[in-house]
Amino acid sequence: MISKTKLSTNERKVITAVGGQADLSMVELSTFAGLPVHTFRYTLARLEEQRVIKKIWIIDTFQLGKPRHGIFFSLSPQSERSRTLLLNSLQRLKEVIFLQELGGDFDFEMSLIAASPAHALDILYALPDSAGQSFFSKAVSTRYSVAFFPRKYLASLKKYSPGLIIGGSVGTVELDQLDRDILTSMTKEPRWSRREMARHLKRPEPTIDLRVKKLYERKVIVGATFTTNASIYGAHSYKLLLYARGYDRTLRKNLFEFVQQHPHGTYFIECFGDWDFEVGVEVEDHAQLIAVREELARRFGSQLQAIRALTRLKVHKYSGYFG
Repeated sequence: MISKTKLSTNERKVITAVGGQADLSMVELSTFAGLPVHTFRYTLARLEEQRVIKKIWIIDTFQLGKPRHGIFFSLSPQSERSRTLLLNSLQRLKEVIFLQELGGDFDFEMSLIAASPAHALDILYALPDSAGQSFFSKAVSTRYSVAFFPRKYLASLKKYSPGLIIGGSVGTVELDQLDRDILTSMTKEPRWSRREMARHLKRPEPTIDLRVKKLYERKVIVGATFTTNASIYGAHSYKLLLYARGYDRTLRKNLFEFVQQHPHGTYFIECFGDWDFEVGVEVEDHAQLIAVREELARRFGSQLQAIRALTRLKVHKYSGYFG
C-alpha cells in the first residue's frame, strides 16, 4: 500500500497531471506529466486500485436549470441513533450530491441540487421529522459558479490544466431519457469506455459517441478530473470562507486568478449567502495553511471582512448528478 506520509515523484506527477483534464488520452496526459506512456498508465492504475484517487465526471447541472445549494450545519445534542438516521436520510436523497464532515464552526456540509430555494426547502421538509429536527445551527450558500483546479503543489510540471468551471448562468438544456442514462452511467461508472457504456445501455456505440459529443457541445459535460483521498498521502484539506465588503467584480476576478494559480488552491466557489466565496486549500502542514491565509489577507484584506477556515474530513457521499 502507498505510504500514508509520502508519494513517489511519479505518483505526484500523475495526480497533478490528471487534475481537471482526466478525459484526455493517456498519451496527452503522460506528456503533461513528463512520463513515458507505460509508466504513466501503470502509476495511474496503481493509484486508482489503492483508492488514492478516483475519476469523476464534471456535469454542469446549472445548464439543466438546477443550481447547487451549499448547506452547512451542526447537529443538536442527540443520540448516535438520531445522527445515523439524519445521515442515512440525506444520503438517500437523490438531490443531495455531496455530504462531508467538517471540523470548525460546522459539523457537516452538503451540496443539494434544486431549481430554486423553494424547491430546496421542499426537499428538506420531506425529511423524516426526527431527522429534520437534528439540525442545530445552519447556513446556506447558493452557488453561482464552481471551479476545480489541479493539485499543483504536488509536482512541478511545465504546464498545468487551467481547471474546469461549472455555473455562471442557469441554462434551459432539456435532456431525453438516453441523455439522462448516459450521465447516470458516467456518474456511477466513471471508468467505463464508450463501448462498455453502449453495451450496458443496449445502444450502438456510434449513438453513444454522438450523444456524448452533443452533451459536451451543450456544455452539460464539462470534462473529468480525479478526486483524491488526501489523508492517505499525509495532506490536509481545508475550506476557507471569505466574507467580502460589498460586491466587486474586480475582487471576484482577482480571487479566482489567485486560487487558480496558487499551488495549494484546489477549487473556487462564488456564492450568494452568509459569505461570498469558498476556497479549497490542500496543504502538507499547518504552516502552509497559515501562509495561504496571510497571503489572502495581504493581497485582499481591504476588500474582505473575514476569512474563516473549516477542516474537511470524511466524505459520506459524492455523485455529481442525478437523473
